[in-house]
Amino acid sequence: QLGGRDVGVTEATTADDGQAVVLSDPSLHAILLDWTLGDDDAAHDKAKALIDLIRARNTHVPIFLMAQRGDGPSLTAAVMRHVDELIWILEDTTFFIAGRILAAMRRYRDQMAALDALSTDYILAALELAGSNRTVAAELLGLSRQSLYVKLNRYGLEDDKAESKR
Repeated sequence: QLGGRDVGVTEATTADDGQAVVLSDPSLHAILLDWTLGDDDAAHDKAKALIDLIRARNTHVPIFLMAQRGDGPSLTAAVMRHVDELIWILEDTTFFIAGRILAAMRRYRDQMAALDALSTDYILAALELAGSNRTVAAELLGLSRQSLYVKLNRYGLEDDKAESKR
């Protein structure tokens, strides 16, 4: 259903593959995680570790945990605090699930756009406080100088643009 709605889907069939995807692709807008991961133990340690990894890297990306009704007792409150939605496999239609995922992706993109706008304001304020000294501005923001340059470029604030936007 998602592929037919112009959404790219990357599939990982093991916990190791899932970890590799999470570590290598910062453009993920939603994650669907099978509670059993195909090769996980009864305590679901691999799935829990993958959820922890995702949250350590991105606290905002929507995580959909896919489980079967029989998995209910193993879904602890700690696990549920880290996921956004629960999908009971075989309970809902793929059309309905895809709609939930698309809505969560839209909310995530809107949230990230708002954070980008806020980041721009913070960068400009730090540059002003630092008298346009980028090394000092980076320190004020808690960034490396290189990270600041990347953000200046991403937000179109490099050189003369940063001067005119202040």
